[in-house]
Amino acid sequence: MTRPNASARSEEQIVSVWSGTTGQLDDVPVGEIRRFEREFLDFLRHSRKEVLGVIAETKNLDDDTVAGLTDALKQFKQMFLGQENDIKLHEAEAKALEGEQERESVKRQVRKK
Repeated sequence: MTRPNASARSEEQIVSVWSGTTGQLDDVPVGEIRRFEREFLDFLRHSRKEVLGVIAETKNLDDDTVAGLTDALKQFKQMFLGQENDIKLHEAEAKALEGEQERESVKRQVRKK
């Protein structure tokens, strides 16, 4: 993940580097990485302030902090990819319907003048 703003806060840079180098983003489409990063950091700022606070104070990723980040990332990723909490990422695609299907038809009527 890259930051176009060089004056980004160090805890956010740590989160960006951690998530990009630990395989956490492997299932996010490449074209969506920057948007994902921006929105994930917003999510952390608003919903998981304590995780960013610990990183800001310690400048370190201990086991508890990594667990908090992993949990936050999993929760956010499911929202980002538009899926429910119980649905797995990369769910198998639906199979095409077989056989003949009923189709509705609409008949247009024109009034006579």
